[in-house]
This record gives sequence, C-alpha cells and structure tokens, in this order.
Amino acid sequence: MKLKALILAFVGVFIFVFVYDWVFHGIILKDAYAATMGLWRPEAEMESYFKWILVGQALSAFAITLLVARAAFGPKCGLGIGALVGLVVVAGNLIGYAVQPIPPNLTLAWSISAVIQGSLAGGIAGFLYFKFGGKSCCHLGRTDTP
Repeated sequence: MKLKALILAFVGVFIFVFVYDWVFHGIILKDAYAATMGLWRPEAEMESYFKWILVGQALSAFAITLLVARAAFGPKCGLGIGALVGLVVVAGNLIGYAVQPIPPNLTLAWSISAVIQGSLAGGIAGFLYFKFGGKSCCHLGRTDTP
C-alpha cells in the first residue's frame, strides 16, 4: 500500500463527502429538516458541534478509502465496495427509523443517498488511489490481478 496514494485518495474522498453532505443536507433536505425542527438541536447549538460532523465525515472517508486500497482493483471495484458500505448505513437508518420518530421520507432519502454517496466515494477512492500508484494489497483469492 502506498502511503502517498492513500493520503491523496483520502483527501479527495473527504472533499467529496463534505460537499455532497452540504448539498444533500443543507440544500436538498433543508425544508424537510425545517418541518421536523423538534427532532434536531437548534441551529446555533448544532454549529457548536460542527467539528464532530467533520470528524465523522473524515472517519467515513478514511474507512472507504482504506477498504478500497486494501481490497479493490480499480474504480469499478471501488464503486461496489462503496455501495456495500452504503447498504450498511441503510441498515442503521432502518433501525433508527424503528426506534426514533424519524419521518419515513427522511429515512428513504437518507438510505438512497447513502448508497449513492458510498458508491461515488468508493469510485473516487479507487480512481485516485490507483491513479497515484497505489496497488491492492489483498487479492481476495483472485489470480487475475496485477
């Protein structure tokens, strides 16, 4: 595993996740969140927790990047790994829906978005990691890899 390729891929995925989340949650779902204000922290209070949003985004970007670097053979494989990560998030969304008063439209939007974002993040990780000279270090039993 090449550290430089891993770091550059992580940075690219983190930027993507940050922008994607800002557009999705800050613009697309803004009205849905306003309609359910009683479920969330007040905006001023939420701003004081912004660093935790960044930590969560960085952690998810790092995890997807590391998974792709360890197991993927390129961007297409990264897309698949990212989609699977998205499905794990969907599972959490469904559990959350069962135990919290989250409206079904938000659960559905979050779930669809998780698979899309995960797929794209995995594809970006695969593209950048292999573009900058990274090599997969886990061949998962395949013999047709470089």
